[in-house]
Amino acid sequence: MERKIVDTKVGLDDADLKSYKKLDSSLIVTILAWNESQITLAFPDVIRVLDNDANVISSFCKVTESTNFLELALGRLYETEIPSDHPYLHYQFLDSDDIATLEVVSRSVVVKYC
Repeated sequence: MERKIVDTKVGLDDADLKSYKKLDSSLIVTILAWNESQITLAFPDVIRVLDNDANVISSFCKVTESTNFLELALGRLYETEIPSDHPYLHYQFLDSDDIATLEVVSRSVVVKYC
């Protein structure tokens, strides 16, 4: 699986997942970075979320190829053929072993720093 690291300006090694919450069709993820700064990631128009025991995070990436996770999300959204130009992307929060601990399919992500 090919992944591209998303620049969060603050390294996520040893970061802690503080919280996440779904509001309507958006998901808000709050992370406490190693330097105690808070990073908020907002995902608009979320169509799938999977928590695989997300606690400690070491990186955040966008999956750059089609995956079963993405295809299942799209299959539930589109009742007929999935358009090739759909706007959805598969994102993953990874632990120190590069295992996805939190996965999200949404249109995009907006990163904010506090």
